[in-house]
Order: sequence, then structure tokens, then C-alpha cells
Amino acid sequence: MSVVVSELLVRPAPPPIDIEREAAHERLSQWRAAFPALDALILSGAAPAGAMRRLGLTFWSAGQTAAAVEAFGESVALDGDDAAAWLDLGFARRACGQTAAALEAFERAAALSPAVARIWLAIGLAAKELNSLARAEAALEKAAALDPSLDEATYALGLVCFDARRYAEAAHRWRPLLERGYPAPGLRLGLGQCQFFLGEFGAAAESLAAHLETSPGDVEIVRRL
Repeated sequence: MSVVVSELLVRPAPPPIDIEREAAHERLSQWRAAFPALDALILSGAAPAGAMRRLGLTFWSAGQTAAAVEAFGESVALDGDDAAAWLDLGFARRACGQTAAALEAFERAAALSPAVARIWLAIGLAAKELNSLARAEAALEKAAALDPSLDEATYALGLVCFDARRYAEAAHRWRPLLERGYPAPGLRLGLGQCQFFLGEFGAAAESLAAHLETSPGDVEIVRRL
């Protein structure tokens, strides 16, 4: 069954208007006919939006990302106030290569739950993928401020600084991660490149040599420095 999901606007971020919700409820009968487990869940008393989200998670766990996008899309069309469903929709869209649409979903989630660090992390990573570095940096800073233990945000901030050629800032972000053993495979390589560009050649040689011990296939990258 093919279900068309309308694009949902992000800025500003109102809940779905009544006509969209009515259309989603009309499509719901098709979903229930196609998926007896969904129908049974709703008959047992589950809210339609929550049931559609659960169907989306079933698709997601089975690797059916395109179907997950449709199901999550229907979930937020039925109830646009569920931040978790918007986050799921964003992840599914990103997995399908729909990064711009994923970013819109993540921002809808952030508007509903602005204190959740991982939502801002998702925004930052998607924005970086779209080469929107200022937008990415702002979101990642927000994520790191909300949860200082979220090393993934700090690492990504270093990548943003590196892409912006702010090598001293990138190195400053990455050194503590290295001390904590953060498992990013390119961490020592990135730090070594920063040190090289900053003229810290001895430290760069040590970092790059340590990287090559675990990633000997990167020897050409190191030689080009």
C-alpha cells in the first residue's frame, strides 16, 4: 500500500491543521485494513497516533526505512504534539537520504521539547551534513550545554570548527575526548591535522603516528600533509 505523506512546515511550527488531521484519519482506515496488528492495537484502546508510531518503529527495526517514514509521517499528522514521533520521523528521513526534510522534523521536535540534548544533537548533525555550519554549531553548542557528558556533540563541534578552519578550537574540543577514550576512529587523525596546520609539528607527528597504528590504511592521507 502506498500512502502519500504531505510535507509539514517547520518555521513557524503549529500543530497540524484540522484538514490535515481529518485526511490522516481518513487514511488510517487503509492502514488498519493493511496491517491487522495495527487495527488490533487501536481496537484495544491505543491512540491512533501512538499506534502508527509503533508501526513505524516496527518498520524501522526491520530495516524498512521508507515504510517507517510513511508511518511516522502519519503519526505526526494525527498528533503533531509528540516530540518523540517527530524525532523518529527525522531519523527515518535521514536514513533515507532526506536530510533537509529530516532537519525540519528535528526542529519540530525541538520546538516541542527544547530541553532534550539529543534532539539538538540531531539538528546539529543534520545541519552539518547540509553544510550549514553556523546552524550546526549553534545546535551542537545547545546540546553540549544541556548535557556536558554528550561527547558526540563535542566531537561534532570539533568537526564544525575544523571545517571552518578554526584548528585551535577544534583541537581544544578534541583533546579532552582523547583523554576520555572517546572511540571516534578519526579523532587522532583530526587532532594531528590540526596540530600540523597550527605549526605544532612534533605533536602532530605523534598524533598521526598513533593514528596509523590502528588505521594503517590512512597512510596516504598522512603523507599528503
